[in-house]
Amino acid sequence: MPIPALVTALLPSVVAAIPRLAAIFKNGSEVAERNVAAASAVLDIVTQATGSVNAQAAVEKLQTDPAAVAAATKAVESNWFTLAPADGGGIAEARKAAEAYAMPEGPRFWLNPAFWITLVMLLMPFMLLVDVFYVNPSNYSGDLRTQIVTAVLLIIGIAGGYWLGTSYSSARKSELGVK
Repeated sequence: MPIPALVTALLPSVVAAIPRLAAIFKNGSEVAERNVAAASAVLDIVTQATGSVNAQAAVEKLQTDPAAVAAATKAVESNWFTLAPADGGGIAEARKAAEAYAMPEGPRFWLNPAFWITLVMLLMPFMLLVDVFYVNPSNYSGDLRTQIVTAVLLIIGIAGGYWLGTSYSSARKSELGVK
């Protein structure tokens, strides 16, 4: 029996035994190929976890042996992040979400989670700079001051790189898919 046909035949029994898998294998999904690949991976994991010789024997064990169900469930959960899609749409969706904050009719910038993360990232270094230059300047040697200022400038560069990007030509290159 070819693997996709085997997967299609046996997967409903595995999903019935391990309900958490139902979220991955929805009927009518536009990513059927990915689902078949994930289903093959699930059957492999379940077959190994139940100590079966093949997927059919594993499914039969799941239907009759509660210990096999427990072992299969534990194995699937330990491999959950390799099975479930977790990309949230990737870079393209992140760009669309960030674009919404740039639109005049979009949400205000202070509602953007990245804004608050940036503030938190910058708060501690600026507190350190206040300590270095105004509160306890005698406690820091010249070399240590240089290292602290360099680290703070690096953090500012990271935040600026996020909010401003690297350059217009680099962004344009990414849009065009040029390497």
